[in-house]
Amino acid sequence: ERRQELKRKLFSLGPDGQEEAAQILTQLEDRLPSSVRPVDDPSLNGRWDFVFDIEADIGTGVIRKLIEDPPPILGPAFQLNDVRMEISNNMRIDIIVATKVLNRDCDLVLSTILLQDESDVDGTMVLEQFEGIRLGDMQLPVPDSWKRSRPLSISYLDEDILIAAAGNEPHF
Repeated sequence: ERRQELKRKLFSLGPDGQEEAAQILTQLEDRLPSSVRPVDDPSLNGRWDFVFDIEADIGTGVIRKLIEDPPPILGPAFQLNDVRMEISNNMRIDIIVATKVLNRDCDLVLSTILLQDESDVDGTMVLEQFEGIRLGDMQLPVPDSWKRSRPLSISYLDEDILIAAAGNEPHF
């Protein structure tokens, strides 16, 4: 079927294929069956890896920079191992940046919750509210200005792909 063909093409793209990826993502969004309500679907729960980040927000931009070109000052003392998103109960998102600092595991976890947008009849819109940041077992203080919510669209969901965008920040 056409969705599987689009996904194969998407997964074959390299780092220089961002523009083509954006076009394929739009085509996939157009093929979301009307019966699928991503924000209510149990398959939303689980681990999601960041593959394409068409327009990086500040957080994913910093992470991308650390992966692609780590500053020499970090040297062997810092190692970025993994970046993933884990969703539970269709309402909690943890962005996990798995690192090693001085050869010790030390995860940075940014947490948000998803609040239903009752006016959304398609089941694709929620409000994402920032909850906090943990470094290892320590809760970090954050400015009050970070404790806000933003609209988040989950415009496509299947067993392999989640497409979400906050404002003009598409991620999948």
